[in-house]
Amino acid sequence: MNSILSVPFTVGLRYARGRKRNRFGSVVAAFSVFGMALGVAALIIVLSVMNGFNREIKERFQLVSPQLTLTPSVPSNVGQLALSRSDVFAFLQANELVSATSPQLESFALVASSGVQVPVTLKGIEPVADSAVVPLSSATLYGSLDELIPGEFGIVLGGYIARQLLVMPGDQISILLPQVQVTPAGIYPREKYFRVVAVFDSGSQLDSDLAYINIEDANRLFRQSGADIGYRLKLVNEQAEGEFSSQFQQFLAGNSASNWEIKSWSSAYASLFKAMAMEKVTVGLLLLIIVFVAAFNIVSGLVMMVSDKRSDMAVLRTLGANTKTVMRIFVVQGMTLGVAGILMGASIGTLLAVYLSDVVMFFERLSGSRVFDPSVFYVSFLPSQWLLSDFLWVVGVSLMLTVFATIIPAWQASKIPPTEALTYKQ
Repeated sequence: MNSILSVPFTVGLRYARGRKRNRFGSVVAAFSVFGMALGVAALIIVLSVMNGFNREIKERFQLVSPQLTLTPSVPSNVGQLALSRSDVFAFLQANELVSATSPQLESFALVASSGVQVPVTLKGIEPVADSAVVPLSSATLYGSLDELIPGEFGIVLGGYIARQLLVMPGDQISILLPQVQVTPAGIYPREKYFRVVAVFDSGSQLDSDLAYINIEDANRLFRQSGADIGYRLKLVNEQAEGEFSSQFQQFLAGNSASNWEIKSWSSAYASLFKAMAMEKVTVGLLLLIIVFVAAFNIVSGLVMMVSDKRSDMAVLRTLGANTKTVMRIFVVQGMTLGVAGILMGASIGTLLAVYLSDVVMFFERLSGSRVFDPSVFYVSFLPSQWLLSDFLWVVGVSLMLTVFATIIPAWQASKIPPTEALTYKQ
């Protein structure tokens, strides 16, 4: 049995190495190996870069957006099915999936300065408690969140908003609410002046949408009671979102209440991440064409080898080798070329994917130019994240294409009669 198996491996490996007298076949085999290596490496590197951008965007969103938000959809003093804020807070305190909790009030408003008005989502937060939920301070460019002191009416603006208003910490802006107040002079929108105490920049679209004030100032500004306060949550891990949502829905059902809504930052921007996932799949399939081309090179190389080795196959057939043995010889040859290219590409691709940021920074220093200008792009470097799942997918698909590429030429070689092969050679 061992001798039967050793013949295809020995002969197939010898054919894969090639001979000097068949230089054209050797060139085709070399192109097959390098083509497969190029395709595999390109796939791993590009998928890793897309993973890196995906991770970078998620991390930037998480700098300013809580993992989960609970908001009252109906005022808690309306109807008999309402659930009070204290009941919800007690549930959160007792839930083992909740790592940190912070209260919030939310409304839409216009911030204005020097004749420029910008629409924002205005959130009232408790700075100390909120620091355990969202690391907003790590995204702060100017000022400090510690200056959000109750009664002093300070405000924290996103970097894009601050640039539009041309304000810095210490400047004063006005907040216009979608409510009116009646005065002897007429009806005017409610307006309150706030002092900018900090500016944050997460490098995401949230910089153009969010502004923060102290929750006590928000209570006065919005003229709402504490019963309408929602909660910002941080869970023990990202995988706990589904389980917590299920527990909260059961909690609402058990109390015959339906006046609270649960939202996650990932669901709020689900369309963005779905688009990124679709882009990753599309780019991966397009780059897979390189692997297809390499597989066709293997097919063409095997077809030429079959034509060149007809007499050798005839001799083996006359010595007792059956059609399966002949077929295994060319399968071994094709798989050797394919696996060599896959291993080479996987090694190079993994190495570059892991150290891609350092490689790009090295060439930037060497050339004195920037690939990503921070004044134009949100990122100043090329992010990369190597994932085992992508690596296994690329290697697995490449192996499948290699197997399919070797079957047809090997099967054709096994069907050549020995007499026809010898006649053809003569």
